[in-house]
Amino acid sequence: MKDAKIGRITKSDVQKKLGNFFVTGAKIVSDSHPSIIAFAKEKKLNHVCFKSKEHVANTGENVQFLNNQASRLKTMINKVCKGVSTKYLQNYANWFSFMETYKGKDVNEIATNKILMDKNGWDRFTNAEPIYKNFIENCSVRTYRCPVIRKWKANNWNNQNLDKMSNY
Repeated sequence: MKDAKIGRITKSDVQKKLGNFFVTGAKIVSDSHPSIIAFAKEKKLNHVCFKSKEHVANTGENVQFLNNQASRLKTMINKVCKGVSTKYLQNYANWFSFMETYKGKDVNEIATNKILMDKNGWDRFTNAEPIYKNFIENCSVRTYRCPVIRKWKANNWNNQNLDKMSNY
């Protein structure tokens, strides 16, 4: 799951996020959104499309699995997280994907191990502001404002302290 844009997507947005994931002749199933139709035509993909209110194409393909995933992601954000902060939207999507991947397993143990082994986790967390700024400037018509200025340094924190932390 990747955040693509705030607002209506265009063909170039689809190309940026999905362009390298398809080979010529692959099949893509979607509603009849003009940007996806143009993307599929340019990439020479077999595109099965349908009106979104019909939910199913004449050939039987549907996007109900994706609609279900989107619905459960929204439920998680609204009920578990009590709302959304656009700045952390990609983090919410990553968390949701993680939980879906390890559904039915001891996710607390798996998550703890993954978090402790993530050498760049602290850097990603403390650099959320410049990542968000870049996203707003490149994927939105909004204006970036109200930056949060952190007093701690994030660069290479994990690389310097990883050995010390592994002793605990």
